[in-house]
Amino acid sequence: MRGLIDDTVASAEGVFLWVKLVVNSLVEMLQNGDTVQDLQRELLSLPSDLERLFEHMLDSIPAEYKSHASRIFQLLRFQVRLEQQTYRYFGCTAQMLLYAEFSESDVLGAEITTSSHQELEEIYSLASRQVKSRSAGLLELQLRDSGKDHLDSTFVQVWIGSEITYLHRSVTDYLAKEEMLTKILAQNTDTTFSASRTWLRSLVMSIKRSDLGIGTWGREVNMLWDVVEDALKASRSTESTTGTSPVALLNELDRTLSTQFDSQRHNLSRLHGAPASWKTWYGLELYVTEKMKRNGTSKEGRPLLQYALLENHGLNNFFWPEVVCAILQQGVNPNEEFNGESAWKLALDQQRFGLRQWIKILETLLLHGADPDAPTRAKPDKTERGSRAYLYSPLHILTDFFEDTSHSYKASPSEGRINQPEEELQDDLMTWQTFYNDKPESFLETEEFDSIVKDEIAKMYRDWAALKKLLLSKGAKDITWVSDDRGHWTKVGKKESKFKSMVSKPLKRIETHVLGMRQKFKG
Repeated sequence: MRGLIDDTVASAEGVFLWVKLVVNSLVEMLQNGDTVQDLQRELLSLPSDLERLFEHMLDSIPAEYKSHASRIFQLLRFQVRLEQQTYRYFGCTAQMLLYAEFSESDVLGAEITTSSHQELEEIYSLASRQVKSRSAGLLELQLRDSGKDHLDSTFVQVWIGSEITYLHRSVTDYLAKEEMLTKILAQNTDTTFSASRTWLRSLVMSIKRSDLGIGTWGREVNMLWDVVEDALKASRSTESTTGTSPVALLNELDRTLSTQFDSQRHNLSRLHGAPASWKTWYGLELYVTEKMKRNGTSKEGRPLLQYALLENHGLNNFFWPEVVCAILQQGVNPNEEFNGESAWKLALDQQRFGLRQWIKILETLLLHGADPDAPTRAKPDKTERGSRAYLYSPLHILTDFFEDTSHSYKASPSEGRINQPEEELQDDLMTWQTFYNDKPESFLETEEFDSIVKDEIAKMYRDWAALKKLLLSKGAKDITWVSDDRGHWTKVGKKESKFKSMVSKPLKRIETHVLGMRQKFKG
């Protein structure tokens, strides 16, 4: 046995991870009844190079486990993608792993009930064995502190009590290689497998088996929203990758929230808006289309189209032109008002992440009958004679945003002036590249990023020019209305000196703009 230890240390060449992996493998062989001679032969056959060892271990997974192993690795890869799209970490738990193998009919038919502590312990034990056998030790299931202050809440234990992780960052990097991904995908014999749909299915099943306890708030309700948000993002990914919407699973999630978390569902609505709006905020075009075809376009309260354009409390800053288009294609009127607001006026007033998406939505609304001269966006303006209110036509609002240079500034004395839309687009691109594309901040200093910025700014101004042309073709006018102290409205008209056309000039200023924004980023 001493010779085996010495040989292991010598073969490791100082790489601790190699020692850990090999020792774990040898211990398992010893527990299975292998002799010291068998262990010695196995040790001699193992490659000393770490990546070759990883490959050897993956190849050693029994044939009957390889397909399941492939699905596990794909689920973890999908979970990492979700993590990159959120400001919080929400790992793959023991429950998520086991429920991922449930069929959709099993999940939909499962009773809504709370798992006992004994059931949770059994799930952890089974998942731990599966992770070990399906990953050849490259993954591990860690038991985490589930919070002693929340013993009445299985929800905390289900969602943060355990986590499947890669054994080491080098394993993560190795499995992320394109050739390894191809190999892993090829080992899955389930041709209907979708990582995003499986993740959603497991989320729904897990939430059906947990509860928040009595009188809970704060941490647990925030966690509940984390689960809902993961479900919405997994649904969006399912629609984009499979071309189908997981309508039944989303309906079951709604039913579970209503049944198991009725009071917390009310709190979610108070914090995050009405559940009907969640699907529009997360871009579920196919779901929204199918629900409207089944249930019609009329509903009590705020129209669905307005939900798609409302400020969403910072939950998801995206505009989804395809969702807006899907709703409009069902014959919805963009000028329909609710509490004095229409979808068209909301769109003009609420520009969010993605200027080009905003322009596309405005164009879509116009093509579906939005009023090109609808008075909108009243602003109080204190004067010596009292408070006045102003209304603006869409052409006035958009020209003011895209072409008015009165709010531009110089990032440095040597650089050109930077307009508001250019600054906002630059900030959007910075966020997109570093947060959603997982680029390092140093990427923002590269010529590649400069090229992306210049290209997107040029496209944005071309998009604006096309939108302005569409507005003018529909007879839009640049109009301002002002009210007097008695509430009477007067048309003011266009202030010629303020709106000199800049549509052809931005392309010439892009070079200096990019340099100026880089200076701003450094600052």
